[in-house]
Amino acid sequence: MRPPRREVRFDPDLRLEVCLFDGLSRGFPSHFHDYYVLGLVESGGGGLKVGGQTREYGAGDILVFHPMESHACEQTDGTLLTFRSFNIRTDSMAQAIGGDDTVDSGHGSGGIDAVAGAGRADGEKRVAPRFDAAVIRRSPQAERFGLVHEEMIGHCGEAGRAARFREFLRLLCRDHARPVPDGEGAATAAMVEAVCQFIDDRYGDRITLDDLEAIAHINKFSLIRAFTRWKGITPYRYLEAVRIGRARELLEQGVEPVTVAGRVGFSDQSHFSRFFKLLIGVTPGEYQGIFRHE
Repeated sequence: MRPPRREVRFDPDLRLEVCLFDGLSRGFPSHFHDYYVLGLVESGGGGLKVGGQTREYGAGDILVFHPMESHACEQTDGTLLTFRSFNIRTDSMAQAIGGDDTVDSGHGSGGIDAVAGAGRADGEKRVAPRFDAAVIRRSPQAERFGLVHEEMIGHCGEAGRAARFREFLRLLCRDHARPVPDGEGAATAAMVEAVCQFIDDRYGDRITLDDLEAIAHINKFSLIRAFTRWKGITPYRYLEAVRIGRARELLEQGVEPVTVAGRVGFSDQSHFSRFFKLLIGVTPGEYQGIFRHE
């Protein structure tokens, strides 16, 4: 049996991560991300659990994981899993479905430009897309996915690479995604966003449910129900995701993993490293390595 291969490349122009997991005998335990994951199964088959439902996947399928959406997959056919993926920030996905091409992700000016913005009315609020299925079978964009990913993970095809990726993303959204409607439940949305803002500002501190209850002005049990219904995860899971998101930014800047662990609120580096690998697929040190100049 060949040894498993895990490769992650950061594309500085498109500001996204390109990942390849090859020869895995196991799937991934339940976890989540603060960004979209678009994946292509090249070989292997099994069950994908998303939103409390299990769906079968196999070679040629495109898998979609929304931000903060808990998911797990398990190999069940006895073969090895080869899985290609793009990790894409939410604002970039919003642009792909026709969002504001002037939005800055906060990670530099080289983010993905709008690729479907024609016809958007001036001042219209951009919204991130929602894909209709976690497992997309027989997509006409599967072959394009594989070709674009191969040249990006292999450091080839630099000329026109960004344009080909944007075109792939535009077509995938056109075929399989829709904007998420906004304006519903304004009061609940405002409360949840206030809690999120508090967590975003204080993620490095010890945050309790009592703290969040004071922000939300409702009891903690109602808060958990409303927050989970609106965000799809509990406030604690949201806090964990924010911490890992901030950890990624610090690692990209060259801050040592042991220092990052304390800055983002983990009690020790061991806990940080285990949780980081569970969510991201590589250790903090391995993740930091993809940003070092070769």
